[in-house]
Amino acid sequence: MSDIETIPIKGRDVPIKKLNETQMMLLVREAQIVRRTSQDSDRRLRGIARMIDIVESALLEPEDQEWLMDLAGTGRIDFAEILAIVAPFEEQAEAPVKTVRRARAAISRK
Repeated sequence: MSDIETIPIKGRDVPIKKLNETQMMLLVREAQIVRRTSQDSDRRLRGIARMIDIVESALLEPEDQEWLMDLAGTGRIDFAEILAIVAPFEEQAEAPVKTVRRARAAISRK
């Protein structure tokens, strides 16, 4: 998979670029904050806004960014659909977990 993918959004083919590692980490962090009911509502709303900004930055064309914000502003696209825009690159963000083998403690034999 290349760093640019064309995906359909509400019947429109939109080119998007892969988010970098920092953007993906921030997206996950903000999603965790948004899910926490213990966070105050202002912080959760800032998290949602940050997540939308990150997804919007993946759109290559300014007119696609404007179009997406128009959809959101008029309620024709919901938050989950906005987040799904970066889904084609989601698997790449999950780094494989490397198994670390540690030596066993020596057993003294008497």
